[in-house]
Amino acid sequence: MGADIVLVSVPERLQEAIGETDGTNRLYRQYGYSGDFHWWLDAVMEICGQDGAYGPAVVARYCWATRAGVHKRLREGRMTAFLFHEVIGQSLLGRREALAEGGKPTVLIPGSEMKGWAEHLGRVGDMAALLEQEGEFDFRGRFLKGRGRKRK
Repeated sequence: MGADIVLVSVPERLQEAIGETDGTNRLYRQYGYSGDFHWWLDAVMEICGQDGAYGPAVVARYCWATRAGVHKRLREGRMTAFLFHEVIGQSLLGRREALAEGGKPTVLIPGSEMKGWAEHLGRVGDMAALLEQEGEFDFRGRFLKGRGRKRK
């Protein structure tokens, strides 16, 4: 569906602060204690430059997309995300124990990629943009039939 957006690059010197990717996608995960967050965030902001970095909900709203669409793009490796998991303990075997905030990481997406995706979605038709975000889905509400729901 047209040209893809330009993804940010992570300089080698910031790799330690950013963390490792998850296989072939562009999710950079860092695990650390609360004091490590500033180190991680400074590195993320240096990579993202003047466009900054934003959470998935902000990206979805800016791009007139859904969070599911953002997550789909992240899973496919077509967008970069930096994740910080706050560790609050470690087991005797060295495994990371309970993570703060119920295990939910802080997630930031480069603003340049957000803006590029919004521009890309604006160039394609509304139907094509929705299909790109979420895949095939039922526009006419056929999923309501057979479940006891009545439409007027």
